[in-house]
Amino acid sequence: SAASDVYKRQYLLLSVNLYLECALASGQMNLPNLCFEFLELALVSYDELNSTQHFQTFVRLVGVLYETRCLMDEQREALIERSFKLAMKLLKKSEQCRGVYNTTHLLWYQNEYRDSEFFTQNKELKDGNKVMHCLKKALKLANLTSESESPSCLTLLVEVLDKCLYFYENKNDEVTSEYINKAIRHIRQKLTTSENRQEKISASLHLDNLCEHITVKQLTDDRYTPLLK
Repeated sequence: SAASDVYKRQYLLLSVNLYLECALASGQMNLPNLCFEFLELALVSYDELNSTQHFQTFVRLVGVLYETRCLMDEQREALIERSFKLAMKLLKKSEQCRGVYNTTHLLWYQNEYRDSEFFTQNKELKDGNKVMHCLKKALKLANLTSESESPSCLTLLVEVLDKCLYFYENKNDEVTSEYINKAIRHIRQKLTTSENRQEKISASLHLDNLCEHITVKQLTDDRYTPLLK
């Protein structure tokens, strides 16, 4: 019945969240195998969710995976690969785009807990090539999104640009000034042809804020000089 279907969906969503909480707790106690097991269980329940529940749950999953620094290298690599595949299976192109660019944070992070006795497996991870691969994929997905959708192609393109600037600022050499400038030109071209007024205003404001940030950075950081050319 419809009622039982709703109950099942709510139960599965609760189980995913509980498994993720257990994974976090296991990570904080530096128990990598137990943490990995709970993450695997969360993924099993995730697969059974209704497709409309996937995106928000996926974002939560990525956030938890980012926080669980105790995992062994092979465990983390397997989960990152699976996360990318899940992102590509999300219901809408816009969700796929956001899912893919969210996975970039699993590929580039610093050792925030280096002085903690609880994180013996905690290492820096800076895989610039894979980050760039995800950003390019996200940009392609953004371009495949219709202008009539919400979020529109324009909104997503500026969001991906925002991510590019984040990794540029964090010295990922694979994210080049040439690529960022090309993305900015592409967005500006899209703005001249867009007929979605509301999304156009929002995207323009976001783009202006990013360009202003670049301009401020150019005053103190020579790495930003090639941008906006």
